[in-house]
Amino acid sequence: MMAIDPMREYALPAERPTQPDHAQADLTRERQRAQEAAQTRDRLGLIGVLIFCVLIALLLVSRYATLVTNNYDVQGLKIVLSHQQTRDAALQSTVYELSSPTRILNIAENVLKMTPATPVVVGTSGR
Repeated sequence: MMAIDPMREYALPAERPTQPDHAQADLTRERQRAQEAAQTRDRLGLIGVLIFCVLIALLLVSRYATLVTNNYDVQGLKIVLSHQQTRDAALQSTVYELSSPTRILNIAENVLKMTPATPVVVGTSGR
């Protein structure tokens, strides 16, 4: 039989038997490594999310800049179109003036001294 030491139960903490120091140190190192790995994962995840957000922001800003540039181009084209339509209307008015039958008949008779083979009446229907 083994002898039981009644004083051993009431010994001071320094006197109590503990786990070997190297096993305690290994356990502590493992916990620290696990914490560091978790912190590293968290930091990498945060950096990844930040990079993703920056890329999305850059994409949105570049799209907005493209839209603004296109809007300026469209506004410029609208102005050019308006000017061209005004010029076209003026030229069309000139075409109508120059192609009027009265003007052509007047130039033919007075300037070119032409005479019609048959009498011509402008502006009324022969029926």
